Amino acid sequence: MKNIHFLGALPDEHKAALLQLCYSVVFTSHLRYEAFSITLLGEAMYGKPLISSEISIGTTYINIDQETGIVVPPSNPQALRAAMDTL
Repeated sequence: MKNIHFLGALPDEHKAALLQLCYSVVFTSHLRYEAFSITLLGEAMYGKPLISSEISIGTTYINIDQETGIVVPPSNPQALRAAMDTL
């Protein structure tokens, strides 16, 4: 995919610039111990559509399916891809 880039570690000001310029944010974690993600909350502050997994706790309160983004079943790469294609 030509519009996905893995950049590695970046300074905070570069991260903020990229989040301001991006179309959406994909939070791929599907593990319950990451249930309330500070990362997802921080990304939501930019008002971009989010894609995250339904893990029955925290993430569901940050990303509301079909309101603030798309919520997909955990460990389901096909659903994750469909959500990215939808956005």
